[in-house]
Order: sequence, then structure tokens, then C-alpha cells
Amino acid sequence: MCDANQPVDQQIAMGGHTLSVRKTSDGGSVCLISPEGSESLRIEITATGAELRLTRGLTIAVTGALTFDADKVSIHGRNGLSISTGGAATVEAEGALDVRAHSAAITTTHGDVSLQANDDVVLLGERIRANC
Repeated sequence: MCDANQPVDQQIAMGGHTLSVRKTSDGGSVCLISPEGSESLRIEITATGAELRLTRGLTIAVTGALTFDADKVSIHGRNGLSISTGGAATVEAEGALDVRAHSAAITTTHGDVSLQANDDVVLLGERIRANC
């Protein structure tokens, strides 16, 4: 949270919200404070870089393509994760692809399920059932 004990270098009123800029010896912060006084957005700037924190939901709406490019990307949903598309989806990995879950299901609403490998296809299970 933007430290209320730190002196504010600049404040700008914006549509009932307040944009607050604070400088520190090793960086600073930019905060957006709601009319109720809660912090909805914070950017902390330090010698190691910037960190963006949002305390409310975030919607990113783009007409064109949206690309994330980084050395490593991690996504974690504390209560769930949903990925959907109105078109086709592709997951590609130059290394191994590992999918782990408590249980898993693959469902097609139209068409076949196809497994393809350039080597053996291995099924391991307590029981392997087909056409049950």
C-alpha cells in the first residue's frame, strides 16, 4: 500500500479518484486512490524495476493482437483459471508438456479425439476401459 506516512510529491484529482506520486531514496510509487480512500492501483519503482499491483479486477480489451513476451510467464488463479476462445486454440512447447490435475477429462462436442506420437503411445492406469 502507498505509505501514508511518506510525503506526497504530487497529487492529481481525476474523476473522484486521486493520483498520488511519492519519491523515495531508492525509487518511489504512483498510486490511484478511490473516492472511498482505498488503493486500487499501485506502481512501485525500485532499483530492480517496477512492480504493478491492482487491488480490484483488471480488464484488458484490445482490438488487435495481445502479446506477452518474457523469459518465463506464470499465471496463477487462487480460486480457478479459465481460458477460452471463440476460435481454435494451440498449445506448443519445444520441451515437454506436462498436464497434472486431480482428475482430467477431454471432451469433444463434434468430431474425433486424435492421439499422435512419433514413438509409442503408453496408457497407464488401474484399469483401461474402452467403449464402456
